[in-house]
Amino acid sequence: MVAALALPSELSKDQVKQIEDFSFIPKLNLTYQEQNAMHRRAFVGLQILDIYSTYRALKYDCAVEMNPILGHVPTVSEMVLLKSVANGYVVLQEDVSNEAFIVMNTASTLVLVNNYKVWDKARRVCGKR
Repeated sequence: MVAALALPSELSKDQVKQIEDFSFIPKLNLTYQEQNAMHRRAFVGLQILDIYSTYRALKYDCAVEMNPILGHVPTVSEMVLLKSVANGYVVLQEDVSNEAFIVMNTASTLVLVNNYKVWDKARRVCGKR
């Protein structure tokens, strides 16, 4: 089936407008708040993963917590309390910039990578507490 082409003089004004407005590229409506919310969720997720990986690594007798506030072998409750106090303010604030979240998420990712390395090495080399 072949469609007949219309000459520009045969198109109505509405048809010309539809052709001019047509695009194969979808229009995205990304706003600052949506990006900020994504960074905020990533920040919270990284904090949860930090607690989890620390908890798992501390099951081994050669691993210790490096945060002097928590002591060498803190409980999960102590870690959650410290994270809540230290980071709760950041999560609840509306005016934290994307750039600030990027810096904090990058630092949290580096901490998390270290935790998993310690956990993996402790799992292979050390005994359980």
